[in-house]
Amino acid sequence: MYSWCKKIISFTPIKDKNYEAVYDYVELSDGVETCGVKLFEIVQGKQKEEYSKVEVNDYQVIEKYCE
Repeated sequence: MYSWCKKIISFTPIKDKNYEAVYDYVELSDGVETCGVKLFEIVQGKQKEEYSKVEVNDYQVIEKYCE
């Protein structure tokens, strides 16, 4: 099965920070499945080789990107 997802994320990146967008499928309140996206900042832990993802608070997913 092949599927694809297209979403546009609007945010103000901060210099020297790393980000990752994670796409998935979500179910809406009416039962329709659609793709979703979350934006994470990749942060380094206390150990140099240790990293984690923290969801960015101030981003917007543009739903009507064709208008």
